[in-house]
Amino acid sequence: MLKFYFYFILLKANKIKFCSHFKHILKKKKKDATILFKLVIKIIWEKKMKKSWRILSAISIISIPFPIVAASCEKKNNIQKTIKFDENNQQENKEKEDEQKNQNQQDNQSNKIGNKSNLETNKEDLQAKEKQENLEKIKKIQSLWEMHKDEFGTFHTHKDVLDQINVYANEEKISTLELANDAKINSFLEEDENGGKNNIEFKIGENKFNLKLGSVFKDKVVTKYYLENNPNKIIISKDGKFEEPKNSNENIVITQIGYMKSKDKILISKFPKKTTLVPKHLPLKIESLTYAFSKLEVKEVKNIEHWNTKNITDINHIFSDSPFFNQDISNWDTKNIKNMSGAFFGATSFNQPLNSWDVSNVTLMSDMFSGATKFNQDLSNWKTNNVVDMESMFQEAKAFNGDIANWNVEKVKRMGQMFTDATSFNKNIGNWRVMKDVAVFAMFKGAEKFNLSYISNWNTKNKNFT
Repeated sequence: MLKFYFYFILLKANKIKFCSHFKHILKKKKKDATILFKLVIKIIWEKKMKKSWRILSAISIISIPFPIVAASCEKKNNIQKTIKFDENNQQENKEKEDEQKNQNQQDNQSNKIGNKSNLETNKEDLQAKEKQENLEKIKKIQSLWEMHKDEFGTFHTHKDVLDQINVYANEEKISTLELANDAKINSFLEEDENGGKNNIEFKIGENKFNLKLGSVFKDKVVTKYYLENNPNKIIISKDGKFEEPKNSNENIVITQIGYMKSKDKILISKFPKKTTLVPKHLPLKIESLTYAFSKLEVKEVKNIEHWNTKNITDINHIFSDSPFFNQDISNWDTKNIKNMSGAFFGATSFNQPLNSWDVSNVTLMSDMFSGATKFNQDLSNWKTNNVVDMESMFQEAKAFNGDIANWNVEKVKRMGQMFTDATSFNKNIGNWRVMKDVAVFAMFKGAEKFNLSYISNWNTKNKNFT
């Protein structure tokens, strides 16, 4: 190493570029230091260096070749080459990065195009699927229409028809049926007993279709029925009269509920006394069930338990004089009913729960359970704050002894004969706040078990309770 540094220092001191002078020698395998010695001396003398003694002194201690000089020279060249190589690599890498970036952009663009294409394809598929589903729904609506196209009268508007058909459509899980022409929403149907005049355009989604109504009678819908033993013979009752079965044990099945327009409401047609089956859906336009099943001769009428009675305001005498009727109708929606007078009058077998009924809008309850000899149900939940007439309400309801102590009777004006001959009744109703001028004639006449002391604090003008 010392020999190397000597040559290096010597040449540097004389400002000689050793790489250019020694390159051709160092490439050869020279082991004799004499050659190097002579070469150095020659160079020094040529440069006329004054301090040659330094060189001679240094050379005197050197006797081996100088391979490291070549290494230094090669190292410098290698560094230069490395720098140039790195520059080339950087350029190549940059070009590759640019190329990859361009490729990625192209791929992204292709993916966007592909995704857009997929979205468009999916949208088209969904639209095609929806269209097919709508066509299937239309077929179902057309089938339903054939069964119900005669169920409308001149008091129905196009909107009424839509609402009623949607009742049946909802059972088929179809909730998208609409009128295609909003301008005719409030248009009434034309009288047409033969059918075919009234044409209504409907739509499901973007699909429009026309349906023609059947017979449309003025201010009424006819009742259709058949005798149980002859289901293929459909009988039409236009005037409320019915063909009586030849066999007294033969029952009647109603296929279409009749109803009519009266002065102030839409009233149901009375059913035959042997009716055992009616349609599951009560027509939406019906408001009154007055006398609907009066004088019924059967225990139950199948399907009335399913009726949606939300539009009903009147059940006056609905089951009156029906000695066998005893069906659970506790699920009826009664919140809009105002008149319950005589509802179970003479229904001698009836004894079903009614405590869930909402009677908050009822004003008339006279004769409601009169003669319902077996009725004895809890009615403690009834809110009677709007009732004005309770005359004969429990007359001859011989089994009744329900808890009605908390009823609000502040508006009641008529209580005459309310518990007449209600031989089991003995509930303390002393807390009732009755009107001073309320009619209480014979209110407890024949109510053998009732303790009159319960009502000793009532401040009524007339005390003729018995």
